[in-house]
Amino acid sequence: MKATVRVGVGSRAFEALWVGQTVSALGTQVSMVALPLIAVLVLHAGPFELGILAALETVPYLVLSLPAGVFVDRTDRRRMMIACDVARAAMLIGTGVAIVTGYLSMSLLCVVALVVGSLSVFFSVAYTSYVATLLAADNLVAGNQRLELSESAAQVIGPTIGGTILQVLGGAAAVLLDGLSYLVSAVAIVASRPTGAVDRATPRRQIGLFDGIGEGLRRVVDDRILRDLAGSTAVLNLGSGMILAVVVLFATTEIGLDAAGFGLVYGLGNVGFLLGAMSVGVLTARLGVGRTFAWSTFATAGAMVLIALAGSATGAVLLLAGRFIGAAATPLFNINALSLRQARVSHAIMGRVNATFLFIDWGPLPVGSLIGGTLATALGPRAALVAAATCGIMGAIWIGTSPAARLRSLAEAALNDPSDDEPAERPVDDRGPALDPPLVA
Repeated sequence: MKATVRVGVGSRAFEALWVGQTVSALGTQVSMVALPLIAVLVLHAGPFELGILAALETVPYLVLSLPAGVFVDRTDRRRMMIACDVARAAMLIGTGVAIVTGYLSMSLLCVVALVVGSLSVFFSVAYTSYVATLLAADNLVAGNQRLELSESAAQVIGPTIGGTILQVLGGAAAVLLDGLSYLVSAVAIVASRPTGAVDRATPRRQIGLFDGIGEGLRRVVDDRILRDLAGSTAVLNLGSGMILAVVVLFATTEIGLDAAGFGLVYGLGNVGFLLGAMSVGVLTARLGVGRTFAWSTFATAGAMVLIALAGSATGAVLLLAGRFIGAAATPLFNINALSLRQARVSHAIMGRVNATFLFIDWGPLPVGSLIGGTLATALGPRAALVAAATCGIMGAIWIGTSPAARLRSLAEAALNDPSDDEPAERPVDDRGPALDPPLVA
């Protein structure tokens, strides 16, 4: 059994990981805006083609999440993350070259979306599991908050940068920037290994693929708290997939925004991510973990309703308001939900549980994208947005009536995980007390 050294949020290992993910998050936000805009403005894609593109970006979460969890629990998580970053960089740099040389097509853009999405599944499962083994237990919430703050800041400025770069320099520059950001992330992960430590070891008990998938699913399904968190988020993300498929077309055709205008609206709206990430400690301490979950999901549902109500006269304002409210609610839910999983589940099965959440939560995104694209083709983009708002309301009611909504703290939420077949490890902090105390008791 290899030793695992866990560190604090101010350690060199965590700081390196944090810097790399900050740069990578910025590049990802740039290309998230750039790819559909390239499809609309350069390749003249219609609503159904946009639905296909959005679905291909997320369908790997439906197909690959569960197998990825087994592989992550078997292998060196840090090396898997580096390999995924390098491969994603190569795909996006190649896309930039295709744009410059005139070889870009909708088919090629779909292949890139599928491959990058597949690599992102393995990276995401390994990343959330690696952070849980890298940080000492009393640094989990503080570390997750810092990473979420970086993600939020990227979501604030990334869309504006992406829209502006595409408008001024073209699509090639936007996707090349994202490719370079993945290379920076890979270098940072190389430097994130704690001194004298090795990465998380393969569990003592080797498991088969299907047995491993079954263990992860049972761990979530048999736990009412985890089951309700996963189920409600799945319904919300079904609606998010519908919005993802049609929002660019809706904003550019019915509201009349150009590429720079759309990027500006989304960038300003994404200030909510930063506000939510900064306030999560205060709000969670005051409301409790459960009520924070509940109120954040109701705010998300309200944001979807605002977007569905956007019209030609007030379209940009309502789109901005909906994006801002939804963005502010997201970190309030995500930081607490991730910290709860990390506190409630043993490290031996962490990869499989994280993968199960990716499958249940993100799997509905491609389904929603296909439904959204189909509805927009038959009835117009607004029909898809109304259906999305309905999903948001249903997901909020689910979590609002769950025992999860009554949890006061992570300590109350934690339990002894029967899947933990490893001896307990004493966390080692290589730099003394944490810089940031836990934000939730």
